[in-house]
Amino acid sequence: LYVEQQRVSAGFFRVLGAAPELGREFLPEEDVPGGPAVVILSHDTWRRVFGGDAHVIGRTVQLRGDSWQVVGVMPAGFRGTTDADVWTPLRPSTSGEGGGTNYQIVIRLPHGAVPDAITAQLRPALDPSLRERGLSDEVTATVTLVRFDETLRADMREVIVMLGAAAALVLVIACVNLAAMLLARGATRTREVATRMA
Repeated sequence: LYVEQQRVSAGFFRVLGAAPELGREFLPEEDVPGGPAVVILSHDTWRRVFGGDAHVIGRTVQLRGDSWQVVGVMPAGFRGTTDADVWTPLRPSTSGEGGGTNYQIVIRLPHGAVPDAITAQLRPALDPSLRERGLSDEVTATVTLVRFDETLRADMREVIVMLGAAAALVLVIACVNLAAMLLARGATRTREVATRMA
């Protein structure tokens, strides 16, 4: 069974204002290298794989050959930053792919916050991290704030374009068929029209 996995940090669901329907979200001690192998299921995955078993918390699932313990199930309709089927702890590290520079950060701004001011505060905070790893001369850190709903629309843009193109194609085919029917009908009435004109 293929599932889409997303690694997220402890507090990810809380920042999005969502809570698991069953169980709990990740704990800080689980979001560290070598931490416990725990997983949170999407509502659809819970229904599809476990048949909606209310006692799924504590059971184990196999992900890439490893056993992960289920600690939570998200409510129906929840969508994070991607269409994930399961979530596992991020366990941030400076080793591996990207060297720790390829993370996406989701923040909840206080009411009335000015995005430019927040950007100005976040940018200097990245410099010490880059210097610690000796990357300050190789990597340029940039901070760009994007509204969460805009990122969701960007993910859907390709799907919307494809649906629009399919609808346009169906409309063109319908118009061609209608034109062909009208031409055929006109051709069968040629003799009748000629007689009337005579």
